[in-house]
Amino acid sequence: LFKDITQFGNKEKFVESMLEEITRILNAQRASIFLINTETNELEAVAALGIDKSLLKFDYRKGMAGSVFTTGVSLNIDTKQEKVKFSEEIDKVTGYETKSIICCPITNREDKIIGVIEVLNKRNEDRFTAEDEKTMKVLALICSSVFHHYNPISERSLIRRFSTPYDREFALIGRSQPTSEIRKMIVKLKDLDCPVWFKGEEGTGKKLLAKIMHVEGKRGLSLYHVVNCKGVDDQSLEEELFTPGKSVLEKCQGGTVVFDHIEYMPHHIQQQLYQVLQERRIANSHITIDVRLFFTSSLENDFDNTKAIFYPPLYQFMGTTEIHLQPLRKRKQDIDDLITYFMKKECKKQGFLLKELAPQIKEQFMNYPWPKNATELERAIERLVLYNPKAHIINDLGPEGAKVFDLEKVNSCGLDEIPFADNPKLPLKDRVALVEREMIFAEIKRHHGNKSKAAIAMGMSREALRKKLLQSDEILDLLKGEEQTEADKKVA
Repeated sequence: LFKDITQFGNKEKFVESMLEEITRILNAQRASIFLINTETNELEAVAALGIDKSLLKFDYRKGMAGSVFTTGVSLNIDTKQEKVKFSEEIDKVTGYETKSIICCPITNREDKIIGVIEVLNKRNEDRFTAEDEKTMKVLALICSSVFHHYNPISERSLIRRFSTPYDREFALIGRSQPTSEIRKMIVKLKDLDCPVWFKGEEGTGKKLLAKIMHVEGKRGLSLYHVVNCKGVDDQSLEEELFTPGKSVLEKCQGGTVVFDHIEYMPHHIQQQLYQVLQERRIANSHITIDVRLFFTSSLENDFDNTKAIFYPPLYQFMGTTEIHLQPLRKRKQDIDDLITYFMKKECKKQGFLLKELAPQIKEQFMNYPWPKNATELERAIERLVLYNPKAHIINDLGPEGAKVFDLEKVNSCGLDEIPFADNPKLPLKDRVALVEREMIFAEIKRHHGNKSKAAIAMGMSREALRKKLLQSDEILDLLKGEEQTEADKKVA
């Protein structure tokens, strides 16, 4: 079917004939196919049944078609139940009345969303059925095959996915399930105006994710500013936020402002900020504020669950949309990808040929709990590259005493309470295994003894969890045996 469609899809009137068949199958009145024009940043009808297609062109963010194009989520709406203002505006232009709409995205061979197919007015019914939705997905695939070569590129495009290819300075690395879910969230939220609250431990990439969502979204060509709320005196913070003409909220019109470590913002400034956001204006200023707001906070000290440190209305405002970033120890599948990414980045920075980690070194990296997450992993790679300037395969952790892994941080997390784990004479691999053992048991306890759920939460298979426990049990039994032998000797 794909071969047939791609062969005949460029024939004259093929698409129009296809639309006629689609309206027959769905028992509808009209249908249109829109493709994105990256020069004008508009969705333009390339085919329309029952209407002059030249009348159908509009901003790619407007209407149901714009919503489906920007989010990639299909929609099925009864306009009587759900008022669609933009549809009413289009109806005035076309002279038709829109009663029901079903709309699906169209993609090209690179899986980019290049347009939508929209079918209007189900005959003899108020809206399209669930069965129609299933059929529509198949029809959208057929349309995608017709336009699978369509891949517009423009430097002026507001739509980031169609901009001229560029070096992705801000990239979300990893293929684990939690990271894949974050990518889906980015696609859904990047073009909206709602506030987003990023929560996660130190080094999980909260500010990075905020930057990606800004760059990839509709505000990506406007200003981006980070307000640091931690370690800043009250007067400086108030001047940065509330000085008319100098406020970052006014300077970043049409852009994005990130409040980093929002949990450290004093209560009275939170209250003042909320009032400004509600009024969309700073006192004694005539400028209406138009910025998207991101907030970040650390889960490390459980600040986010302590509502007392937040001004209640601001707390509710921030919580409109929350994204929780999992620590690296719970998405171990990402460690290998991050190692590769940071290695390429550091070698390029130092002017070295690409280096690799020897298997035994990589194993230690994979097993280490990374208490400071990706930030700590990046620093470790930087040190290893500098310690091994001539080695292509890195099989040495560097000079004695050099800290590639921050074991002191692990100690502060309770390593001294884990049997034998604080013994500096033990190989790092064995100490890490003992730390992992406690983490696994804690996760199993959190899931009420369900090891399968615990394994999924930690980003590993049930079998991998079982092997890690067996390995750590063997180490623990061996150490306990040696300890008992030493005790027996002393008694003797």
